[in-house]
Amino acid sequence: MCESFIAKSDLKVIKWCPYKDPAKPKKVCAAICGPKSILYLKPETQDHFMFNFSSNYGKATEMEWCGENRIIVGFNSGYVNMVSTRANELGQEISACQVGTTPVECINVNLEVGKIAVASQGSIRFISLTDWKEVVADRIEITKSGGKVTKIDWTPDGSILTVTTSNGYFLGFLTTIPQLFSAFETNVALLSSLTELSVVDASQNNMVVAKMELEIEPGFVHLGTCHFAVGMNSSIWYYRWRDLPF
Repeated sequence: MCESFIAKSDLKVIKWCPYKDPAKPKKVCAAICGPKSILYLKPETQDHFMFNFSSNYGKATEMEWCGENRIIVGFNSGYVNMVSTRANELGQEISACQVGTTPVECINVNLEVGKIAVASQGSIRFISLTDWKEVVADRIEITKSGGKVTKIDWTPDGSILTVTTSNGYFLGFLTTIPQLFSAFETNVALLSSLTELSVVDASQNNMVVAKMELEIEPGFVHLGTCHFAVGMNSSIWYYRWRDLPF
């Protein structure tokens, strides 16, 4: 049986609520309704609720679920808001943050890393779900030749953010780096990207003393006097990172 519902305004960005238990699906959806409202709907029972936002936020442009009980909404004023869908606080605004003054184009939430990725006019900014502040150091700038960001998506573990643009660009950004490292005396070898290893001297304010491109994405690393070893599964690669006089 199919259910239908007639809304009073145009609907866009209609999304079903994600649910943790596939055997007991939570049949709830939400959509942007008109310029400044969100429709929360249970199609089977026709129960619904309208979240109405202040006109100070402008027009709603994008929406995304944040788990089962939160909805993230982006506006053309650059504001990003979180509202609750819990029964005892339905429609209550939880947090708000302005990431710029241009329209929010895309939103994607990753609960594993506890961040919201927000695309707005060639820039991708990250809001921490802990304190609802922008993590400025994580900001990503897209070149103007790329065009408008059309979609952003995270891998489940939050390690890679993929971006598509209106000019046909498909980009991947490393957002978290596996915590692989090894120390020898005052030197520490650690991954600076998925396939790049840097050696820093902790006694010299973490000065980079060597950097090497790797042939693989390693599963382990070990630093020695003049060489370091990286490997995955049953294979190991050795690299010389410095020469010492004998």
